[in-house]
Amino acid sequence: MITLGLAIFDFGKTILEEEVLVSIDINHYNSTRWTIMRFMSAIIIAVSIEALLLMLKSVLNPNIDQLMNGVWMLWSGVGLLAGLGLYLKLSRDTWKV
Repeated sequence: MITLGLAIFDFGKTILEEEVLVSIDINHYNSTRWTIMRFMSAIIIAVSIEALLLMLKSVLNPNIDQLMNGVWMLWSGVGLLAGLGLYLKLSRDTWKV
């Protein structure tokens, strides 16, 4: 719950910075890419930490179900990271002059 709360706090802080404190053009593609990258990075970190906590919990209390849940959650973090990398590469190549 703490990790999820920190991810939501970071997302709120990002939105506050970009919408209220800094006057940037939200329709510009670089600012959109930057916002998506920051938000997805926070989510990937939160998912990875939760996966490691599930794996550590399964070591202390041997339960194969918790270990498999941690493994699947870690794989979802890897998938999110690969998807973010693919998005950033494709969006960079699209706007290249």
